[in-house]
Amino acid sequence: MAKLSIEEGLSVVVHEIKNSLAGILMGLQMLKSEVGENELLENLLEEVERLFALTRDTITLSLPLDLELKENSIPEIIRGSVEVVKPEIEERNVTITLKFPDDFPPVLCDAEKMKSVFINLISNAVHYSPDGGKICLGGEYLGNNMVRIWIKDEGPGMKQNELDAIFRKFYTKRQGGMGVGLALVHKVVYEHFGVIDVESEPGKGTRFIITMPTDFHFVERRSGRDRRSGQDRRKRR
Repeated sequence: MAKLSIEEGLSVVVHEIKNSLAGILMGLQMLKSEVGENELLENLLEEVERLFALTRDTITLSLPLDLELKENSIPEIIRGSVEVVKPEIEERNVTITLKFPDDFPPVLCDAEKMKSVFINLISNAVHYSPDGGKICLGGEYLGNNMVRIWIKDEGPGMKQNELDAIFRKFYTKRQGGMGVGLALVHKVVYEHFGVIDVESEPGKGTRFIITMPTDFHFVERRSGRDRRSGQDRRKRR
């Protein structure tokens, strides 16, 4: 019998927990429909939904992503992400600004998974922004089939030791956070042959920077050295 890796073993265990939680969640929802509003039931539902989301995201982190690739407009994906986070934005009275040139090229990507990236980054930026703060998202075409996308907030910033740990699974500074959001962001960007970097200093806010190709044909999937390059390798074949 083949041995399971730690990641594979974790995925199997979490998958079983997720299935059980799905049954519990369904039962609680049925019970709520019968008894109506109930504070205890609401608290139980909230906790089970949180655990269900944690198991789902943990499985996603443990397995290769199945990407549905199409040419997509990154600014449009970001606008849709802003709408999802709108209640948080309005609660903190935060202003969101988009700065993309008119000729920003379409990018071959999985729209829903990239949307999850921007939802996580925008939600994080809103959480750490002061009331009435500003968040700016922008992008530029770098040439050589590469684009750069960034999000800048006016939050408290981070120390170097926090920057070193920020993409680790289950690492979080956020009260009530589960530490999977930025790990998922990192995984999705990497699976799109991109890199994500962070610039931050205490008291000076934080900027996340994504650099990725516009088209997977311009990267060599199995080459670690060339994975993030925009050079066109189709001419070599």
